[in-house]
Amino acid sequence: MALKKLISVLFLCMFTSGAFAASSASYSISLEVIDLGGATMGSTSYKMFGKMRDIVPQATTSSGYTLEGRFIGIAYGSGVIVTTETPAITFIKPNTGYNYRDYRVVINGMNISSDATASLMATNNPNINGTTVTIESSTSMECTFDLTGAITGPRNLVVTNTGYGKNRVMANGFTVIAAGRVDTVGRTYNEPNPFNPDSGPTMIKYKLSATAAITLYMFNQKGELMWQKAIPAGENGAKAGDNAVPWDAISDFNESVPTGVYVLSIVSRSGGSTRELSRIKIAVIRQ
Repeated sequence: MALKKLISVLFLCMFTSGAFAASSASYSISLEVIDLGGATMGSTSYKMFGKMRDIVPQATTSSGYTLEGRFIGIAYGSGVIVTTETPAITFIKPNTGYNYRDYRVVINGMNISSDATASLMATNNPNINGTTVTIESSTSMECTFDLTGAITGPRNLVVTNTGYGKNRVMANGFTVIAAGRVDTVGRTYNEPNPFNPDSGPTMIKYKLSATAAITLYMFNQKGELMWQKAIPAGENGAKAGDNAVPWDAISDFNESVPTGVYVLSIVSRSGGSTRELSRIKIAVIRQ
């Protein structure tokens, strides 16, 4: 009973005019309060009805209570940020990327809502929309931009608070660049050669002048493709410097290739084009 009286006193002190009613099984109190709009609050032990101005109706529940109503700029629940403000952008990192891969970027600013989206836009170019968006707080978000095949040049970064349709543009906030020409440096070879697959794989070794997406193609003497391996830029086999890729003489059909001589072609994939970098012969000897 003392707790219920305390609740009554608190509400009397907080409001001075308007329309408000609070009731329970054991008491009832009415008073006029100023500046109230529309919301309800209830629990298993009491029920209060009131009007509160500048509240967007939304329900948040738990096992012990139900709360309806959301103040502007405030949301209830872990990891939820709600704002009617226009977002601000202070920086994006990284702010450049090659057009043969995707990039995970961090965008910092202010008033970033939990439903915010990010896009890279340029006149007469398709939008690059951020995917796998993560909102860390109202000042930080992350997303992934896939730049594969994108036209090079500067792009505007646009962050939008979707629920309220408000956005902010950072002019020329991100630049798409073409990958530099990649070549093999020195000799391309495999070791051991010839090799017996029963004793282990052979290692295909080569050195690249720059990081780039690479595909290895293995053909038999008839020119039939037996095996291929696509390697994303930056991974072993597609990074600047020394690379070593194993081949166990198993075809893409999961069959052991017979004794014979095979032709390996190393091809770069950059900016939507392909170019052969190197070609060698690999001998397989089965005993």
